[in-house]
Amino acid sequence: RTVVHWGPPDDLESYYQEAGRAGRDGEASHAILLVDQGDGRRLEERVRGSFPALQQVRACLQAFADMHRIPLSGGMDETFALDLRGIAERMGTNVRTAAQALKVLELNGDLALSDGFRDPSRVHFVGSPREVHQLQGQRHPSAPLLEAVLRTYGGVFEQPTVIEEERLARMIGWSTEAVRQTLKASQEAGILEYRPRNTGPAATLLTPRRDAATLMPDPAVMRDREGRALERMDRMRSYFERGDVCRETTLLAYFGAQPPEACGHCDVCVARAKGPAIASEPVVDLERLRWERDQEDSR
Repeated sequence: RTVVHWGPPDDLESYYQEAGRAGRDGEASHAILLVDQGDGRRLEERVRGSFPALQQVRACLQAFADMHRIPLSGGMDETFALDLRGIAERMGTNVRTAAQALKVLELNGDLALSDGFRDPSRVHFVGSPREVHQLQGQRHPSAPLLEAVLRTYGGVFEQPTVIEEERLARMIGWSTEAVRQTLKASQEAGILEYRPRNTGPAATLLTPRRDAATLMPDPAVMRDREGRALERMDRMRSYFERGDVCRETTLLAYFGAQPPEACGHCDVCVARAKGPAIASEPVVDLERLRWERDQEDSR
């Protein structure tokens, strides 16, 4: 009945989706966001830090070429498997920054990312936690994989959660195909729902491979992507730093829904002794909002 955030997410879309887990059955619920005076600054540093500098974009191209031994001026129109974690390790950064660097390369016209990059595999446990733990105790053949999923990914009992079959395979010493087949068997047994990606993440070189040291992506593209992310971050920051506007009004106005004058039950309204809620919460089409945002980011 309660979702507690230990610090703010990057944007209000993420917060709305995660906080909404508390009330999916329509019963009364609470969403609590724990923040302190330094969280706004730390949030900005985190978001800014996830966007690659020019040298990181160059390092990403070099790492991708090295992994596949693509010679200079070679590889045009060829498609290569994409090991995002491996690229991040070669770059000396995190997966999130590596993914952003790949998107910059795509927007720059160097490569095209496959649907498997944008629509990864997902798992949703439909059995109860007790049933899953019983399988682990019975040394069921799927137990090592189920345990790895539970240890690695949060929220798998609440909603379809993005997973990486390759990462799970490395964790438990299985082949990637064995992981996929076990997930399919677990789905047939009613333990979970498994939605594999249609294709593995891949990238197609659209030009002959360039010398990474001379790569010059359009600075406007990089600034535009970062600017939109920072704008979303600013709205998140305003949401938890301001104490004079109803939280629900702020949240729903951001999503373009018609908000009530005040909800009557958030911390701001309670502090003002506004009384009970005066309107029900309008429905926000979060999936459509995310789609529209992705379309903007791909421009």
